[in-house]
Amino acid sequence: DLSKTLLILIGLSCLLVVAQVQCRPATCNCFRGLDPQCGTDGRTYLNKCVLACAKPYTGATLEHPGMCEETQSEYDIVGENFDPERIGWGK
Repeated sequence: DLSKTLLILIGLSCLLVVAQVQCRPATCNCFRGLDPQCGTDGRTYLNKCVLACAKPYTGATLEHPGMCEETQSEYDIVGENFDPERIGWGK
């Protein structure tokens, strides 16, 4: 029956849209407070919130409070608006 087929196709289309929205990596919006945290990946994170947002993508946990010794410039510090797609970790 054509109406059942259309209903099934519409339902599958809706499921696909919902799955795409739910599977997209979320952007973490953390406060701007500077409280450097060194991650186990050698990156310095702006604060604990940013480190927690990066964990699903990097696996990094807290190595120690403060900056990592290898941090050479401000570009080695992960900022407050963590967007894994923009910096390549969401791929």
